[in-house]
Amino acid sequence: MMDKFTTQFQSILGAAQTLAINHDNQFIDPVHILSALVTEQSHLLQLAQVNVPLLSQSLAEKVSSLPKVSGGRVMCSCHKRRQLY
Repeated sequence: MMDKFTTQFQSILGAAQTLAINHDNQFIDPVHILSALVTEQSHLLQLAQVNVPLLSQSLAEKVSSLPKVSGGRVMCSCHKRRQLY
């Protein structure tokens, strides 16, 4: 499936997966992808006069509030998987 995406989006998905793993989340949710996208593309958001630090902080709080698990694999949430196909 990953070969269907651009290299840049593959990188963002990898960063989202790392974020989920680092926070002991079982699923990669849209908030993980958005957070990775904000990190990777912050320069474009700043050009659009987005308050990137505030947005990043808000996303980090949301990621921290997600359920945590120990062990097991990180999977795409069903909701996100439908959106990617």
